[in-house]
Amino acid sequence: MNTNQPAANDLGRQAMDQGASAAAEGLDTAAAALRQGVAGLPGGERVKDFARGATDRLSRGADFIRSRDPERMRADIRRLVTSNPGVALVVAAACGFAVGRALLRR
Repeated sequence: MNTNQPAANDLGRQAMDQGASAAAEGLDTAAAALRQGVAGLPGGERVKDFARGATDRLSRGADFIRSRDPERMRADIRRLVTSNPGVALVVAAACGFAVGRALLRR
């Protein structure tokens, strides 16, 4: 039996908590950046309405992440990625791009 297993589990939980916190902060940052740029978007009111809706969804996503149990979230994500690997890859790439852009603007 591996005696390091409980310590590894604790580190994993701590990393998940920090990751969830960082993800929520990244979503909030992306929402704020989009919210600031809505007025200057070309394309008329339809585009601006779409952008406003996206900021609301990003903010709700951040709130959702903060309110979820990390263990349950991990199980849900694992199930979703296993059943839809292509979609999961696209979503991960989009999230990484959005968070990267938000961090570069700091």
